[in-house]
This record gives sequence, structure tokens and C-alpha cells, in this order.
Amino acid sequence: MPLPRLTVATCQFPVNVDVGSNAAHIRRQIRLAAQRGADVAHFPEVAIAGYGYQDRKTEDWKNAWQCFDWYLLRAQTETIQQACRDNKIWAVVGSSHSFDTAERPTNCVYIFDDAGDIVSRYDKRRCSESDLYNYTPGIAPVMFELKGVPCGVAICLESSFPDIFMDYANVGVDLLFLSTYWAGGQGDSIHTHTIPQTIQGYAFTTNLFISVSNASSPVQAFPSFWVRRSGRSDERCRRNVTGMILSTIMDEPEKDELYGFIREFRKGCKDGSFYEKHLTTNPCVEDRQTLGA
Repeated sequence: MPLPRLTVATCQFPVNVDVGSNAAHIRRQIRLAAQRGADVAHFPEVAIAGYGYQDRKTEDWKNAWQCFDWYLLRAQTETIQQACRDNKIWAVVGSSHSFDTAERPTNCVYIFDDAGDIVSRYDKRRCSESDLYNYTPGIAPVMFELKGVPCGVAICLESSFPDIFMDYANVGVDLLFLSTYWAGGQGDSIHTHTIPQTIQGYAFTTNLFISVSNASSPVQAFPSFWVRRSGRSDERCRRNVTGMILSTIMDEPEKDELYGFIREFRKGCKDGSFYEKHLTTNPCVEDRQTLGA
């Protein structure tokens, strides 16, 4: 029987404007994930900081950060790092990152290792127009390795851009952490019937394992879920409640080889190299208005 290679706890809770409450949820779920044998706990978009203009109801939502307590966010983030340290578990956690109080922050995901250190930070690159009133877009993908598994990160709206998933697959990423915030009253929306299915399609075409963590703030468009590299998705949280699912990537060399071959085949199909020696040099191939011989 194949042995577990990496176990992921995909978590959800009602992300809101209360940074202290958010951090308390995250710490509890980190402890529970560690107790259940997970190697990493994955959390939604802006899980610590809350979502700019959606959660901070100000008279001028375009200036939602003016009254934000960055010192509190830093202090609460440090308690989450300590929770990783105490429980010897990694965490992939959505937040906001400030460079300078005079600039807009980024919508980010921090990657903390089991010593509580920051391995890296991913900044959301594909921001909506309304996002840009509150956030500075990121400029680069982020890759890191967790127990030998190459990992990448994406955030919410980026689920609408297949090139992001394809680019990660093309550089050898096997597991993608997608932190989202399709919640807060959306309910049974168009996203309910398109986003999970789209992500399953990406997994099928890129052979990525994908962990999708969505805020459970009522009402969720869809619950958090896990997608295997075949595109199959059976593991899902209960909708609209705090919870987590545990999913395991197994050590399966034969399947690794198979999916590696499939990836290379698709790359060769896309760039034409797979078909190059089979192409005809007959000039008649350019005649598209007559019947064949």
C-alpha cells in the first residue's frame, strides 16, 4: 500500500473584520489540524485581516484602510506563527501585507513553516477593479517545497485565469493552494455552479492537486474542497459552518510517472513539438476549399 506523502487540512471559518476573532479561529484550527495528523493547514483569502472594502464598512470604502490597526494585525499574525511553532505544523494563511502606511497593501497569503518562520509571501496578481481601490497587485508567482512536494499559491479571482494554473504546472508544481472569499451573502450564485467545476477542469488539464479554502461567512457560494490531480473532487466541507477536511497526497511513483508523462505530452501538443515530425510538407494542405483526392 502507498504511504502518505503529505496531509493537508483545508480549513474554513467565518472571516470578518475582527482581526482578533479571525486569529483565534486560525489558532484553534491549526491545533486541531495538527492533532489530526496534518502537515499543513490551509486558510481562506484575507483570513487574518478581513476583506478591505467588504468587511470595513466606512463612509468612503475606497479609503477603508485609514483606520485599520496594522499593529494589531502584526501582533495577531505573530500568535499564528507561534501556533505553528507549538504544534509543529505549516500554515498557508490569507492576510494583507503593508509596505508603507501611505500605500495600499497587498492581498496576500503567508506561508509559515513548522518553526513559525515565513517561508514566503504570495501577493494576489489578478485583482478586480474594486480590489485595486484597496490593494496593490502582486508581480510574481510563488513556489515552495513542503515535504518534497512542490507547491504554489493563487488567490480567489485568479481561478478565472487558466494560465496561472498552467504556468505553475509547467514549472513542476504538484500542489496548488487556492485561498478564496466567495462568501458573505452570495448564496446560490453563478459562482456556485462555475467555480468548483472550473477548478476541477484545471486539475484535470494540469494534473495539479488543488486545495480550495473558502471563507464560511454565511452564505458561502460553495464550501471548501479538495481536488485530486485527475480532476475528481470528493472531499468537501459542510457549507456555511466552521470546519476542515483532511486530504492526503500518497507516495505513488507509478502514478507520478504517468501524470508526468501526461503533462509533457500536453506541453508538446501546445508548442507543436509533439507533432513536428509528423507534419506534411505537401502545399495542398493550405487549400481548404476543395474536397480531398
